[in-house]
Amino acid sequence: MGSGAVVEDHPQVVQSITVSLAELKKQASFSNPPNLSFITGRGDSMLPTFNDGDMLLVDQNVTEHKIDAVFAFTYDGEFYVKTLQRVPGRGVMAVSHNRTVYEPFRIDPEKPFTIHGRVVLAWNARKL
Repeated sequence: MGSGAVVEDHPQVVQSITVSLAELKKQASFSNPPNLSFITGRGDSMLPTFNDGDMLLVDQNVTEHKIDAVFAFTYDGEFYVKTLQRVPGRGVMAVSHNRTVYEPFRIDPEKPFTIHGRVVLAWNARKL
């Protein structure tokens, strides 16, 4: 989230977590439990959908952009969490939800691009 980041710049925040499979299936649609992993979202580009520091559940089995959805991906050497959207005449656009600050950008098919998975659930943290 944000303007992109080098992957090595972010430490692992969550090392393990146990969630009931039945409860998880009520909350999210995913391919298979072993394909799931949590990442920590950083930045403000996906506000109000995600907050800086929220844990995002990613289905790593989804590595192709077949539907418009939120994906974790690397583009031109930087890691992003954005909505990937097909736009007729423009190709695939990476869209931030915080549009007052971040403009969508086009994914250039000539540049390195890897989808790491589709974000299926945000575990939004709120200080109380």
